Amino acid sequence: MRIFVVGRWVETFPFSESWGHAYRYYGEVAAVPFPWYGTAPTPREAFEEIIKIYQPKLLHVDGTYLGEKDLSFDFLKKLRSKGTRLIGRPVEPSLGKEWNLWLELSPLMDFVYTASPILIEEARKVGIENWRFLSAATDPEFYYPLDVEKTIDTLFLGYPEEGRAQKLQQLDKEFDLWVGGGVHLNLGLKHHFWGAFGRALNEWNAKTRIGLCLKRETTKRLDIPFTFSLVNTLATKTFALVEYVAGLEKFFERKVHLDWFETSEEMVELARYWLSQNDLRDKVAEQGYEFVLKNHTFRHSVERIMRDLRLIV
Repeated sequence: MRIFVVGRWVETFPFSESWGHAYRYYGEVAAVPFPWYGTAPTPREAFEEIIKIYQPKLLHVDGTYLGEKDLSFDFLKKLRSKGTRLIGRPVEPSLGKEWNLWLELSPLMDFVYTASPILIEEARKVGIENWRFLSAATDPEFYYPLDVEKTIDTLFLGYPEEGRAQKLQQLDKEFDLWVGGGVHLNLGLKHHFWGAFGRALNEWNAKTRIGLCLKRETTKRLDIPFTFSLVNTLATKTFALVEYVAGLEKFFERKVHLDWFETSEEMVELARYWLSQNDLRDKVAEQGYEFVLKNHTFRHSVERIMRDLRLIV
């Protein structure tokens, strides 16, 4: 079976490459960025010709989709008419501006997958029934543990928007907190750097006792129970302290795979507690690591997709 994955392909967010890693268990895979990535973008028509020559049985459209700039509807219709299966996995935070495009694209797709139950309901309200829930996943080829000394109390990697910034400033008063992302915001933190992405994330997490996962307003608004950031943290065998989002308990067991908080006061109390419990913290980190490898990798996601398409039993 030939499978073509198209979407974001950059070192900071290597989702498309991770899909490629998982799909290769089911056939020959080509995973490439959309034509507008890179210093010499490929004209859309030439890009479509590449796909046409490859003759995929399955086309996976991943991440940000900018409509006709990426792949024309006429081209996708021709692929469908020749028996190519089409699935999509949009990036939820960008759907504010891309929502209508994905709704237009949905009838051409076998399925569109999202981690947001809200978006599935919104699609149904306009008569679209092929949206399916698919949670965030990690790629063990990108995210894995390293055996180094832990020298950092707490680490947050991400953009410190207003709600997050207040919590980080509160933690910074008491703990050895390192924050990667949003340096230009000048939050007055003791340790603030540009960030870490891809495999560099492993090196930072390996040095960290507590990996902090704070929700974004988008995550909260769309009822996304957990993000790629969380499962990537767990995949590096780092203890995760997570800001609670409704539904998190359906996927992870508290104090077994991770721990969570609901208020800033509880966050500080739990950080203080878990930093004092080295052996227990390491045990939970180990259990969280084993759990995501057994349940939340891209390979699990691809297996679900292949079963939905009835391409495997």
